[in-house]
Amino acid sequence: MSDCGVDTSSAGVVVVDLGKRKTLLSTAAFSGPGMPEGFSDVPGLVLRNSGSVAWVASEGSPATNRTVYEVHSAAGGRARVLDSGARIDPRSLTLNGACVQWRDDGKTRTTTLR
Repeated sequence: MSDCGVDTSSAGVVVVDLGKRKTLLSTAAFSGPGMPEGFSDVPGLVLRNSGSVAWVASEGSPATNRTVYEVHSAAGGRARVLDSGARIDPRSLTLNGACVQWRDDGKTRTTTLR
């Protein structure tokens, strides 16, 4: 899901149970403050068959020549930020069973996705 404005765009994450035709989650992908001429993206997302999800969101701006990343998780319709910063590897997000991993400043971070 995305929304565009004048010189800006924002991304969202939507999880739908197709069998039940029910939306489990609908949220903005990036939670931090917007940047001038900012744009957000979701370069990584993992999903469990339970509907729990984790994703990497990015917010960048050509005006500031800067990109910031956030790692989020959501279960039961409630999202939370797990990590944030400019040194998160946006393509490092993986899921193995219930274990979610990503890299921040060269270090592997983990959490359990319920």
